[in-house]
Amino acid sequence: MAIVISLDQYWELMQEAAVLQHSINSNFEKSWQYSFQLGHGIEKEIWINPHISLSITNYRSKNALVLKLPERKHCLEFCFYLQGSCQISSLGEIKAGESFVFSGGIAPQDCLQHPEREKRLIISIHMGVDYFNRLISPFLSTKNSIAYRLSSPTEDWVYRKSLPINPIIQLVLQQILNCQYQGVTKQLYLEGKILELISLQIDQLDQTHRKSSPKLPNKDIDCIYEASEILLQRLSTPPSLTELAKLVGINDRKLKQGFREVFGTTVFGYLRDRRLEQAQELLLSGQMQVKDAAKTVGYASPTSFNTAFRKKFGIAPSLYCTQKQI
Repeated sequence: MAIVISLDQYWELMQEAAVLQHSINSNFEKSWQYSFQLGHGIEKEIWINPHISLSITNYRSKNALVLKLPERKHCLEFCFYLQGSCQISSLGEIKAGESFVFSGGIAPQDCLQHPEREKRLIISIHMGVDYFNRLISPFLSTKNSIAYRLSSPTEDWVYRKSLPINPIIQLVLQQILNCQYQGVTKQLYLEGKILELISLQIDQLDQTHRKSSPKLPNKDIDCIYEASEILLQRLSTPPSLTELAKLVGINDRKLKQGFREVFGTTVFGYLRDRRLEQAQELLLSGQMQVKDAAKTVGYASPTSFNTAFRKKFGIAPSLYCTQKQI
């Protein structure tokens, strides 16, 4: 029988049953013994510095686990499944030998499912988006890159991608698992390996991205990203298509072509989706009624807003508010 719990309940179980173990001669590393209700094994957390943490999950599940994740602020995450599998509502199935990347920002409600009686070995890296941005911003020459999408503070939780773990990444993961150093030497060694791992992962993402990359030159693609940022800043009173094109220095045709190639939708489609996502956040916060949220994001007609909201999220905004209050 599956255990269905919230994220808070999960950590309560871990804290109740766990004997907190601090590594010898270390105040940056700790381990939790898994609750008997969840399985048998260890979860280890190592703080490399105030901005980077490394988690190693090594256990065998007892029951199937359904973990309900709330909307939450989330850092940049690189996760590698060496053994085991999971099902993530927003991403799909992750199998042994695969990895996934989540960009930082406001993570929506999600659901993570693990099967019963399965051996699980997972390495996860968590890094603050601001710290990542400071690391890579001096080297960014174009917005048409995965690194930019991961570091951009204007893009909230938009990038999710699963990838196979290639042999080079597998080697670095094994070096992390087999690290024999202690204390500050261990921190320095692991920091180097983590940065190497992230570099390899971004290179892998870029190669995948380039295979389906837009045909527009980088200069025009930068204009497209600039146009998207203008729309984000002016959701309720957006410029016309012609005005937007002039603001970023390209013609209407390139603007429309660029949005389709970069974002996979029209300029209007991009604006509509961002408006509805903003309205969703306002309704979730409880700050506004439906009609006020609709007006705030630029919908003059409540009927049009209700129709668009239902089409995107599969639920009427009034019912969405009601469910969030339960």
